Amino acid sequence: MRAIMPFLLLTLASCAPHGPAAPQSPLPAMLAGLSAGTPRDCVPSRGSEPIRLTDDHTAVLRDGRTLWVNHLRAPCDAGDGFRTIVMEVHGGQYCRNDHFTLVDTTTAIPGPACFLGEWIPYTRS
Repeated sequence: MRAIMPFLLLTLASCAPHGPAAPQSPLPAMLAGLSAGTPRDCVPSRGSEPIRLTDDHTAVLRDGRTLWVNHLRAPCDAGDGFRTIVMEVHGGQYCRNDHFTLVDTTTAIPGPACFLGEWIPYTRS
């Protein structure tokens, strides 16, 4: 019986759930049917929808028919989704190396600073 106990415990441990599954990023569905263009350092901030995070690594910005995708310089913990992006805009553009802060909308406590990478335009081919 003692020889069976470690085997039984190991078998049960492998059946246990390994924590919550990571949320799926909506980015693949957003990019379906779109083609990537030449990356840019800056995109205009006027006339576009607000920047939003699709996951901890990616921000998107929709400007007319173009979906701009930005792979952040480092992961940015978006938390539980109750955060809003606060960004200072210089010269009417969002540029590589600009940073934004995530703010908890329920407490107004600022969270991490996140840094933009280059912008990749996606449009219908």
